[in-house]
Amino acid sequence: MPDGAEGRGKRPARRNRGKLPEHLPRIDVVIDVESHICPCCGERLDKIGETVKESFDVVPMQYRVKRIVRPRYGCRGCRQGVMQAPAPAQAIDGGMVTEALLAHIAVMKYGYQLPLYRQEQMFAAQGITLDRQTLASWMGRAAWWLKPLHTLLRDTVMSYPRLFADETPLPVLDPGRGRAKVCQFWAIATDDRPWGGPAPPAVVYTFAEDRKAIRAKQLFGDYHGILQVDGYAAYKGLIKNGGHLVQLAFCFAHARRKF
Repeated sequence: MPDGAEGRGKRPARRNRGKLPEHLPRIDVVIDVESHICPCCGERLDKIGETVKESFDVVPMQYRVKRIVRPRYGCRGCRQGVMQAPAPAQAIDGGMVTEALLAHIAVMKYGYQLPLYRQEQMFAAQGITLDRQTLASWMGRAAWWLKPLHTLLRDTVMSYPRLFADETPLPVLDPGRGRAKVCQFWAIATDDRPWGGPAPPAVVYTFAEDRKAIRAKQLFGDYHGILQVDGYAAYKGLIKNGGHLVQLAFCFAHARRKF
């Protein structure tokens, strides 16, 4: 027996036991007896109980066409008065996509990392022809709608007195070079829950072409508060040359590398 194997019990298999989540809707399929007449004495049967077996089910996604119908009315008396309700605003002017489908495509792409070309294949399997260029154009329009929300989120997060920041590589297609280039995603977060603070947790992401020190100054040059970061030299540049607005706090996980 290998060293340390004694006393190390086998981990129990993870299984979903018990009831299914309560928030899921329930649909009852009643399987009843053919007759409610007692075969012994001929009297009518009374219900005394039931057996319920719950099973996890799914309703496949259904694509549909949403038709906006605006009746047009005319006056038979003067033959001049024609009335019709104004058309509602659309997510894309002159487009054929609803806000719900835009949100669905965006969540699948950015939330679940399902590329547009795979979504294109999924639409094709349902007999729907949508090329990848159209989907990409839709995502660009969705980003345009969400830009004010991103600005509000960033301004709100930057107003907190304590922040965490880190950057991570992000490969981006570079058609002119025929290969991807490495850009950066800067994550700026706040979370007061460990010490019972009043502010809700939040995170905002900012894209940058590279990891130069000027990017840190652009993001945090006007920030007034505590900024917890790793040992990247660009952050240390925030407190050089008389900088006094930012107070840097480092991480013990990075500090132990020095020992």
